[in-house]
Amino acid sequence: MSHRTLLIGIALAAILARIVTFSLISPPTGGTARYYESVAESLLRGDGFNYYPYVLLDRNMRIPKTFENIPKKLEDIGVDMSSDTRYAIRAPLYRYPPAYPIFLAAAHFVFGPSPVAVVVLQILLNGLAAALVYRIAWLIFEVKSLAAAAGAAAALWPFTLVNSLSYEPTALLYVTVISAVWSMMEYRLTGRAGYFLLSALASGISAMLRTDALFASFGLAAALLLSTGGWMNRVKACGGFLLITAAVMSPWLIRNAVVYQRFVPLSCGLGVNLVIGIGKYIPESGFPTHDRAMIVEEYGQDHVNSAMYTDDGCYPAGVEREEERVNRAKAYIRGHVWEFAGSCVRRLPDLLFVGGQTVQKRVGSGQGGWRALVGLGLTWVEPLAVCLAVAGFWRLRRRWAILSPVSWSIVLYIIGHAPMWVEPRYFKPVWPLVLVLTVGAFYCGKKFDTKLDITKPVNLN
Repeated sequence: MSHRTLLIGIALAAILARIVTFSLISPPTGGTARYYESVAESLLRGDGFNYYPYVLLDRNMRIPKTFENIPKKLEDIGVDMSSDTRYAIRAPLYRYPPAYPIFLAAAHFVFGPSPVAVVVLQILLNGLAAALVYRIAWLIFEVKSLAAAAGAAAALWPFTLVNSLSYEPTALLYVTVISAVWSMMEYRLTGRAGYFLLSALASGISAMLRTDALFASFGLAAALLLSTGGWMNRVKACGGFLLITAAVMSPWLIRNAVVYQRFVPLSCGLGVNLVIGIGKYIPESGFPTHDRAMIVEEYGQDHVNSAMYTDDGCYPAGVEREEERVNRAKAYIRGHVWEFAGSCVRRLPDLLFVGGQTVQKRVGSGQGGWRALVGLGLTWVEPLAVCLAVAGFWRLRRRWAILSPVSWSIVLYIIGHAPMWVEPRYFKPVWPLVLVLTVGAFYCGKKFDTKLDITKPVNLN
């Protein structure tokens, strides 16, 4: 069977499986999905990267489909716009990076305000990403059967399936991270500047979807810096890669500097994740264990219990509150280094084994059934997959030169998330890469060539 046939077959299998899953599981429309939608609607109105925090966060109010209907909806709950101007307040986007609202706005502009159109676009892109996993595996194994197995695993793995349907950036992050890794591997083999540029651009877009995707970008930079070849060529390639990635992010960094009159990272989140991570994994610290507890601590229970409560860790005064959280976490870490290091190790199962957490949520919320059974199965399968991935890495170690973009992306993604508050979705973008290594554990053919020359530097002049 030809490579083209396998690529097309894997992509179609991934797309069909996601369409079937979509018919069984509706994408979430609340929570962060409403947040992204509100920013997308602001962009379509020409109001920029803003949202209406009080409208969005009022739990007694039915959220309108479009903010053009705000006055009518407010009247439904007895609020007069002229006397309560809180509902007219617009807040600049800070909680998340801007790429996913841009994607939603573009989809709504072309197809109208249809969640189905958004999910279908994500399904198509994820199908292409599954085909790229096949290509990544082929570059490592040079064996069609193993490459096809890795591509099929990425296409049909339950949580990569469900991830495609989520109304959040991870649905696209899987695509951009896999694209960045694949193009970096192609560059390492061919030395073509186009692949180098594509990898750096995909890395920058990934960071604009979720800031923590920078961990994968640093992994690719490490693969360049720690490869074979002349030291200066490696430094130039690594520096060029990071500069292009930073150039993609620079418009948003400049925007933040203008809006907040100081340097602000891509989004709010570092302080939130550090503080809650410490609280969850070091209970004796007295830190809050979830975001609502953090907000109660910052504003008081009476404020949270009021009809208009602030259920947003980044509004109001998000920048100042975030700086206070970071400083608080740093002060605790300096005084409890070993306790914090131990907590980082204890977080790894929650990061790596997403099935266990998901089944707990499904059963705990009364949403059991076949989905809970799938999650229960993954509770056992995923640890096995990770163990096999470690074995696969050892088996493939002679192919380190071509394997390094995959390995470094996984390792730095894990290390970067270890100090944070982790959720199952955080590790999803690199999980297909883990599956490639898992399949590698079953390779028992020829010895790999250790003299593969992939030292060609990109022309940066």
